[in-house]
Amino acid sequence: MRKWIIVAVVVLAVVAAALAYALANLNAYLRENKDWLAARVEAALGRAVSFEEVTVSLWGGFGARVTELRIADDPRFSEEDFVEADDAQVSVRILPALFGRYEVGRILLDRPTLTVIRTADGFNFDSIGRKPGEAAPRAEAPPAARPEGTETTPAQPETTPAGPPAAFLVARTEIRDARLRYVDRTTKPVTDAVIDRLDLSASDVSPASPVRLEVAAALLGSRQQNLRLSGTIGPLGSPPDAGRAPLDLVVEAGPIVLDEVKKLAALKGAIPPELSAPDPVSVRAALKGTVEAPSLTASLDATRARLGWGETFAKPAGVTMTLEVAASRSGDTVEIRSLALRLADLALSGKGTVTTAPPTRVDLQIDSNRAPLSGWDRLLPALAGHEVSGQLEVHVHARGAVGAGRIPELTGSLALEGVSARLKGSPREIEGLSARIQLRGDAATVPPTRFRLGGSPVELEAKIDSLQARRGSFRLRSPGLRAASLGLAGEKVRKEEVIRGFDLAGSFAAPPGRDPALDGTLRSESGSLRDLDYRNLRAEFSLRERVATLRALALEAYEGTLQGDGRYDMREPERPQFDLRSKIRGMRLKGLLAAPFPGAEER
Repeated sequence: MRKWIIVAVVVLAVVAAALAYALANLNAYLRENKDWLAARVEAALGRAVSFEEVTVSLWGGFGARVTELRIADDPRFSEEDFVEADDAQVSVRILPALFGRYEVGRILLDRPTLTVIRTADGFNFDSIGRKPGEAAPRAEAPPAARPEGTETTPAQPETTPAGPPAAFLVARTEIRDARLRYVDRTTKPVTDAVIDRLDLSASDVSPASPVRLEVAAALLGSRQQNLRLSGTIGPLGSPPDAGRAPLDLVVEAGPIVLDEVKKLAALKGAIPPELSAPDPVSVRAALKGTVEAPSLTASLDATRARLGWGETFAKPAGVTMTLEVAASRSGDTVEIRSLALRLADLALSGKGTVTTAPPTRVDLQIDSNRAPLSGWDRLLPALAGHEVSGQLEVHVHARGAVGAGRIPELTGSLALEGVSARLKGSPREIEGLSARIQLRGDAATVPPTRFRLGGSPVELEAKIDSLQARRGSFRLRSPGLRAASLGLAGEKVRKEEVIRGFDLAGSFAAPPGRDPALDGTLRSESGSLRDLDYRNLRAEFSLRERVATLRALALEAYEGTLQGDGRYDMREPERPQFDLRSKIRGMRLKGLLAAPFPGAEER
């Protein structure tokens, strides 16, 4: 037994020595023919190629290692390198190769840099493998191998007949600490984005099997990796069909600042300009299905971030905001199977479809819980400085085209319950407002709704004929509206100031991009203002292009009448102009003077 062990050890030593001698000769051969190897790669790629050293490696299979690899760019795009890599290794499994199946055990790129450039003529990698205007180079045999220390004989050119393609498989591909730069010169301004610290691991790279991926990268200048992707893609099939390749991926992105993403010209158009997000957020998504028909589930937590939408919405950091969505795409149609948005105490749920072919169309059902309104002054700038309470509930179906100022048809209701609102520090307050606003098509209706305005009972009803044109009508009535409720109370009056039988009706229009317009009529049975008792007050008014016009003002007081008209021009805010004309008939002079001058009637 001992003899056989000694024999085996001797055989292994001889084999190891033979392999070492072969590797030494092969490494010497590769060093001496480095330029020839570079020329062959250049002929295949159609690009200038250089490297510092090429050696043979047996780690993970028979293979080669190349250091300081450089592949030039297409000179029509850039004078810089297309690919740079400090270290590139490829190992091939020998036994499968003997049977015509080329299995690459491992491909490793260490600290590579890749620059992708896009212009109106295409991408800088489109020309790889060909030289415009040149025929494909004729195959040339390599120099003959020789033992170390012997003379080198120049290689003789010969042709190699083409054969059928062999089976191909890459067991594992690794990219470590890569840098990817993407330059798009078709956008204005030019997009110049960099992905740093890119690590990629791909196993079972073959058209016949799923490719398992592990990717991590740093986006948008982050010092830490803030994008991670894992899962499988494929099989691609033969011939490869990427559009039908199955997907099973998990993507985690964050922390990412959306305002930084908007700076990328290639993505700027995909993000609404009104949306602002200066703080980092994180997103997690799972992709299944195929590239052409993916299925997505995603979640977002923006509680710690500030978010805004133009001048209408501003969420401070710390207010709860989460989003969960499940959707799938087929052609131009995106089916939203479920959507759940939590904003403060408001919980919105939705489902439906979005058709992305121009014009974009939606068919969505949106429902909410009965949510408290307290705290919404922090979210809506229009309510800033107000104390708001009450409850809100929404049930709306939206159908139709959106975008470019278009509003889809809306069917449903918006319910308000026990709403109160008051400007902080002001005695004027809206109290006890409860209403169910009905939405139908492009119109909205506010039924007769009773509440208290500054302590005075009022009733409001309104109709918006067109939400898109912002056009509608209204009517506000009160049996007795105190002047203080409107902020019109005098400081030193002897009588209670009240407008009895108050009736204000009119129409309005506030089309986007234009000054608002208003027409109305005011009536009051009787009342007292500034100690002036009146009856049968009537006035017509209008607002056009920042000019308010008062027409047909008429009232009865002190056994006489007053008629008047006027205008208030606000087109120059720093120098507004006011013009009022009045006509008084049959009024008792003493009574008229007694209002501004108490005691004048007795004198």
